[in-house]
Parts: sequence; structure tokens; C-alpha cells
Amino acid sequence: MKKNEFKFAIGFVTYFPEPTFYHRLQWLSDLGIDVYVYDNSPNAISGQKAYENLPNTKYFQSGQNAGLGLGISKICKEAFLDGHKNFLFFDQDTGFSSETVEFIEQFIENNHQRLCLNYAAIVFKAETSKAILPAIVEDVLVAISSGSLFFLENLKLIGWHNQTYFVDGVDYECCLRARQYGLKIGKCGSTPGFDHVTEQPDKVFKVLNKKILLRRYSPVRIRDTLTSYRRLIISAIGYGDFYFAIAMLRSFAIYSAGQILSRMVLKKVN
Repeated sequence: MKKNEFKFAIGFVTYFPEPTFYHRLQWLSDLGIDVYVYDNSPNAISGQKAYENLPNTKYFQSGQNAGLGLGISKICKEAFLDGHKNFLFFDQDTGFSSETVEFIEQFIENNHQRLCLNYAAIVFKAETSKAILPAIVEDVLVAISSGSLFFLENLKLIGWHNQTYFVDGVDYECCLRARQYGLKIGKCGSTPGFDHVTEQPDKVFKVLNKKILLRRYSPVRIRDTLTSYRRLIISAIGYGDFYFAIAMLRSFAIYSAGQILSRMVLKKVN
């Protein structure tokens, strides 16, 4: 890999990504950012060829769908072994731009020394119309993985991501364990060019004058999610973190209501 002049590496865990993803990879390679990809596409021999001419990209796959927990843990460890301190993770269908990269680079420059002492991760969101620097970091209980900047020393301290979680719950479980080590999760809600909606298959509906995103998941995915919530609640109670357990119960109720509603208004299972 070429020398990375940026203060972070970027990682993805993929599963039969769309062509737009490969365009994004080429763009990141041209910028000179180190990229780590774990490909969960079964028999991903043809997909591997797409990475051969990307000098800043490290590609991993096992020939089967090993799940998000294993994939994200693998690429975070690899980035750490390569000397990276900061690791920015995106879902394959999360959009971002050069403005996003520049904003996060400046964010690290201004805040790393202060935040890496107390935070396991900072999740970036696009919740305001204009980017604000210096960025405001708000403490949150949990954050999704996509758009999260992980401080790898702290991630190593808590034992990386839990590989026994297949997809759902990986991010929340990481947040739960961070709490046991006295580490916080932050949110930066003024990130330019960040788009976690456009490339998603969710449908937008209005309920009681509020916009909500709905996606009708398959029975297999729902079982995985429900199992994850059960494990999270039991783990939180085991740690004595009843506040987190109650938050997971609430999240579980919202998820269940969303799936019931999706089956009332959506026909196709994604």
C-alpha cells in the first residue's frame, strides 16, 4: 500500500455491492486513502478482480458470508496492525463526498487528542444543512456502525467487535462493552456530503405528520434481529446496566412496530 497521508483509514464490509461502490473505491484510491474491505459475497472470486488495481486497498474474504461482526473486527484489527489509530467505517451503500473526507480529516486534527481519551467511537451524521467547525460532539447511548470513526486503541481495549453477532446488534453490543470500560460514544451531527438514505432500499412514509423509513425484512433477518436484542438485554442486565437494557427493550418495541407496519404497507420483502 502507498503511504497514507490522511489521519484515518476507511473500511467496508460488503455483500454483492452495487457498481456505485466500486466507483467510490476507485475515487478513494485516487485520493490515496488506505481502504480495507471484507467481502462477504459467497465465492467472491470475480469480485476480487475489482481490487487488483487499487494500490491503497486491502481485500479480505473467506468465500462465504461470515457476517458483519467477523468482517468489521477483521478489518479494524488489520488497520491497527498497519499502524492506523483512527478507522472510519461505512456501509457499502452509504454515500459520502470529498467534503465529508475533508471535514473528518479536519475534525481529527482538531479533536483527536481530546476525544481519544474518553471515546470509543464518534458517529458522523448529516443533520444540519451547513457544516460547523469546530464540530460539536454530543454524547449518545448507541450509534450505528456506518459513519463511525473508531479510535482503534480503545477498540482493542474493549476486545474489538463481537464476532458472534452476525449482522444486527454488532454496533449496539460494541457500545455496551465500551460503557463497561468507561468509554463514551459520540455523535457529530454537522457532517457535509454524508448520505445514509439515498442508496438504501427503505421507503419513506408519513405517519402522524412525521417521516419514517420502512423496510420489510425477511423472516430470517427478523429472527437474527430478535435474537440479537435478546442477547443485548441479557448482557446489559448481566453487567448491571439496567439503563441500557431498558433502552434495548424500547428499541426492540420500535423495531417490532416498524416491521408490523411495513407488512401493512409494503408488499416486497427486501
